[in-house]
Amino acid sequence: MSSSTSVADDALPRVHAEAEGLSDDPIFEAVQVARRREEPLLAAELRSQVQPRGRVTQAKQHLVEAMVGQLGVQKEYDYWLQARHDLQALQSDTQAADTSATVAPEYVSGPQEPFTRSVGEMWWGESTVFLPGLPGMQAAFESDALHLRGQISWRDGDLWQGNLLITSKFGLDPARMPPGGPGRFVSTPNCDVTRRIAGDTGWWWGDNWSKCWMHLAQIVLDGPTGNVIAEGHDHRNLFHMSQDGELGFFQFPGFLPFPRVEFQLNPSRVLIIKVELRLDFQMEGSSHIYFGSQMIGQPPQRVDVLYKGFQWFIRRL
Repeated sequence: MSSSTSVADDALPRVHAEAEGLSDDPIFEAVQVARRREEPLLAAELRSQVQPRGRVTQAKQHLVEAMVGQLGVQKEYDYWLQARHDLQALQSDTQAADTSATVAPEYVSGPQEPFTRSVGEMWWGESTVFLPGLPGMQAAFESDALHLRGQISWRDGDLWQGNLLITSKFGLDPARMPPGGPGRFVSTPNCDVTRRIAGDTGWWWGDNWSKCWMHLAQIVLDGPTGNVIAEGHDHRNLFHMSQDGELGFFQFPGFLPFPRVEFQLNPSRVLIIKVELRLDFQMEGSSHIYFGSQMIGQPPQRVDVLYKGFQWFIRRL
């Protein structure tokens, strides 16, 4: 496996890993076709953006400060602001403390020697993590898994929206097609995601939001053209905080299946299957989103979110 971190012409920050030894393989060109077709779409879809909503918040703050001056309660007002600040600091310390670390099992993200494949097995070609507009986030393909770490912070009355996308492509060439000729097949890939993602809201003059959704997708592609043959999608909310001073998290379960997809197989053409895990974020006011957590100790050690993908077999129906 080889990996790299870059910002391409479309300005999408990414961390990329691909299998070694595929340059003379029939899967390689099909993977390239799929990548060329998807990246212009991703460049438009994954931009982080801010929706202006902060003028109402600023007006409310100015109104309260004017009333404080008129009523002569500046001392009490300052005391209240300090109490809010102290509570938010305590909340951040509570979020950072976590002693529930576990040891990750051995995992290899790409094919290993000897370079052999089984009939009907979807073989890993490449994986990419897109991190557009997430300066506090890091991703790294390490020997045990893909590691996700860091946090996203927002303190503004405007609404911020962003995404994190993990996409992997797997291939099956005609020489390894299941026997029996064309027919209906089913594909049931899965991944393993462990540790947790957390969010909190603080105290601001307007709305305080910290929200996260997860989207899982499986997309079956005709290798030579990159055209979609079949696809499946699943959406779920991980946390939805919209009140002041909320703290919550989602514990990833480990085993996580992608949507089941049935399709018509043409055994004379390369088959490419793409799986995606995308996280969508909304933040407003004073809010944070944390990946993993920080263990208690000296020096403190960060516990990352771990993502692991696996090869699998398609099955005839």
